Amino acid sequence: MLIDFILTVWYFNLALFAKFLNFKKRLKRIYYCGVSLNNKTLRYKEKSIKDFLIALKIYKFIFYSFFKKTNTTNKFNKQSKSAIYDATTFSKDLRIEYIEKLSGEKIECFFSKDNLLIQINIWQTTILLLFLLLSFIPIFLISIFSKNKLKYPLLIIEIVECFNLLQLLKINKITKLHYFCIYERDSNICAFILMKCGIYINKIPSEVPLHFWNKIIIANELSTCFGYQKQEVECYKKTMFINKVTSWVPEQFFESPKRFLLAEMLTNICEFKIGFFSSGNWLREKINDVDLGYNDKENEELLFKTLINYAVIKKIKLQIFLHPLEKNAKYTEIVNSYYNIYINNTEIFLADKSVKSIEGFDKIDLGIALYSTLMFERLALGFKTLIAPWDYTEFPIPNSSFSNICSKSSDDIIELIENNINLTADELFTKNQITELVYQNLSFNN
Repeated sequence: MLIDFILTVWYFNLALFAKFLNFKKRLKRIYYCGVSLNNKTLRYKEKSIKDFLIALKIYKFIFYSFFKKTNTTNKFNKQSKSAIYDATTFSKDLRIEYIEKLSGEKIECFFSKDNLLIQINIWQTTILLLFLLLSFIPIFLISIFSKNKLKYPLLIIEIVECFNLLQLLKINKITKLHYFCIYERDSNICAFILMKCGIYINKIPSEVPLHFWNKIIIANELSTCFGYQKQEVECYKKTMFINKVTSWVPEQFFESPKRFLLAEMLTNICEFKIGFFSSGNWLREKINDVDLGYNDKENEELLFKTLINYAVIKKIKLQIFLHPLEKNAKYTEIVNSYYNIYINNTEIFLADKSVKSIEGFDKIDLGIALYSTLMFERLALGFKTLIAPWDYTEFPIPNSSFSNICSKSSDDIIELIENNINLTADELFTKNQITELVYQNLSFNN
């Protein structure tokens, strides 16, 4: 166990030094692990980067979790040696169904990132307590004088989580791990360490294009969730350290309404001509959420207002689908205030907040968003969709078929709509050469 911990700390530090010293040729994989460790995280808000007390808060959180939580490993099939790793326990049932249907394997255990700061046994407890006590003062001082004050304290959490995950896998004799939440900055170094210890890693990236979070992937296997990702694997092959690529389906495919699996549903007359799917970037800015630096807030508002004006001028119905963040009860007042000035118009409607947005897929003819996980799921299910990733210079891949349904800027969005709005779903997919984006066996989960 002590050797496992020493190796975990060693590889984390080696990755950082390899990146700092630019050992790209000598230590290629570990170098790119270091690159990933310098990425942004979704675990903390943007303001944490400048928080002088973030190290103290993180150590307090670790100790609080460590002494409060118990080992809550979920064991299922003792004949299997496969397990699932995800960000939270909330996704357990969804992930188990997904993996078992697509891989044919029975799942032994489910581990979650939010439940790894735990005591496993007396030796693990002793090792980690010593590590935390000895590292606190150096990390606290480094954090105070660093431009990014979150980077190194968060590293401590990641080391503890990786070490604990390794111990749990060994205790439960797991030999294969289906790895979700690969968008986090420690996913590559964690996979690297687990692979070194003989664990087979299958990473599942969700249907979001790899460009946004996963240009670098280290794993034995990558199970893509969206057709476009196969083109991205080839595009980013210099930073794809994988042995096998498998084509799967969107993560919530088996949660899709059963009616979507019937081809004739796609030809029904829709209640709304256009559907706008919000990413809630205006609200993210207000609550100081993570900023990716692509002018998402300004661009999404411009896209939204452009679609509003288009619907009013053309006298067609437009429905607005809120992001889950905007549906949060604590933001109800501010969200209502933001949208009420638009939905007073007879052509503009707000989708029922109590219903999942996917339930409205077949109620709108053409779905449009800046970019959204839902849009990639719409495409996989064969629904008419356009994307407007403005200011993303590397997305989509230039001259790729996917770029045919992507607006390059606010100047061409109306033209793109006009060229596609009157087409049937089959016509849109054929004309734009994106039929490979549709999952071909829509009766898969019947």
